[in-house]
Formats: sequence, structure tokens, C-alpha cells
Amino acid sequence: MKPFESFLAPHLDDYLRYREGLGYALRACYGHLRLFDRYVHQSGADWNSLHPSFFLDMRASLLMEAVSVNHVLLSVPGPKRPL
Repeated sequence: MKPFESFLAPHLDDYLRYREGLGYALRACYGHLRLFDRYVHQSGADWNSLHPSFFLDMRASLLMEAVSVNHVLLSVPGPKRPL
């Protein structure tokens, strides 16, 4: 697998290892995360950029069916929350 390139790369790698440990197939999830990572990298985003309008802009800029964009967004891990 090609390495991720955005500032989220270590977090995305950890997330894929976590999912693999749970027994999930990684192929589709990896493809969706690569697309997300490429958008984050090309837009020059950082932690402060990841707010709802960032994801709305991403959704509008991806030239694919709405259901495919939804799959990409569903593959993106959410923030860690304290218990």
C-alpha cells in the first residue's frame, strides 16, 4: 500500500491497523482513506481546518456519485472522545 501523505498519515495508519486487528477487510477502506488523505494534502489542511465546511467543500469538489462520496466520508475516523 502506498503511504499516506497528509499530516494525518500516522493517524490513518493507526486506524487501518486497528480495523485490521478487528478482522475487517482493508481494501475498500484504504481506497476511501487515500482519497481523503489526498484531498487533505492538496488543500494544505491542518487540524484547525477540519471543521464542517471543510467536509462540505470536499464533498462538492469530488467528482463522483453522492453515494461514493458518502462512503469516503463514512470511512474517515471520528475524533477521539474522553470516556
